[in-house]
Amino acid sequence: MVWVMKMSKAFPIKLGIYSLVFGYVLLDLFVFEGPLQKMVESKGGKDRAVIIEEMEQKQIAAYVFRHPIYLSQVDYFATESLAMVGIDMKSLKPNEMALVRRRFLDLLVEQIIVRVKVEANENLLPVDDALVATTLAQLKTRFASDQLRAEVLQRVDVQGDVELELRVKALLQQDLYLAEQLEKNIPVDMKNLEAFFQRHKEQFKTPELVRLQHVFISHLDHPDDGEELINKALAEVEAGTDFSAVVAKSSEDLNSKARAGDLGWMSKKRMPVELAALAFPSGNEARVKGPSIIESKLGWHLVQITGEQAAKEQTFEQCEVEIVEAAKARAVQPALIKWRKRIRDE
Repeated sequence: MVWVMKMSKAFPIKLGIYSLVFGYVLLDLFVFEGPLQKMVESKGGKDRAVIIEEMEQKQIAAYVFRHPIYLSQVDYFATESLAMVGIDMKSLKPNEMALVRRRFLDLLVEQIIVRVKVEANENLLPVDDALVATTLAQLKTRFASDQLRAEVLQRVDVQGDVELELRVKALLQQDLYLAEQLEKNIPVDMKNLEAFFQRHKEQFKTPELVRLQHVFISHLDHPDDGEELINKALAEVEAGTDFSAVVAKSSEDLNSKARAGDLGWMSKKRMPVELAALAFPSGNEARVKGPSIIESKLGWHLVQITGEQAAKEQTFEQCEVEIVEAAKARAVQPALIKWRKRIRDE
């Protein structure tokens, strides 16, 4: 299970950076020198071995600011999350497992620190009830049944749907908080960005576009008579039948058929090479706009060009949002590293 985060409107950062993707922690408190270590040292002067023994008895992997992390939670999320990217926990070598566990512990501790900070600023981070409801509904669809959802929630120490809703709201608040904190550490120099645009103006051109309409006959459904059928369609168009009517009668592309065969505006890079050869001829060849038959890997196409748009230069103002967001995206990783270090040092 993966918590679904809403992308911040102010800045495209997801709290998925701090998703619940944790390795199985074998009570290795002594390798961590942050808030977790301070918590151990603050527990009444008890010997570390005594503390670890108590935690083993309660099946607690760690404490962070008095928030327990249960081994059952860690084990479940590690297995499920790694499986989503095709990794089997059991397949890891001992040294790989050690690195994974330490890394996941760091992520979990940071997520709890964020949670504590959000709780202290809850009134400053309003989350729309409709967004909470939508996110909760999306999350519930990931379970095959209500019983399975209840079993999973119990396994990760979430006491029913009421607590799940509270946690979803808290995670959305964390998303807002993280986006706000990271954006503070990402300065935007508009003069440099405009200079970058001027140096790379060609890259920001809108490409040449054409609009296509087609009739499609599938190789899969017509391995033997596909060519014959597409030629019949061409003959009908040449005899004066409206192209849209031929689409309605013969085309097997259901998506475009609902739009009279319209494929929309497309650049050369967005279309199969066979169509691109027709729509964007090389050299001094003229573009054939009338109905033409093309064979692709998928089948036979009767294609005609219904519109053309030349490539256009854009101004910096037209590209400003795209350029600024791209610059911020490149700066996310160093800003994130800086912010994570700061919250640990506080």
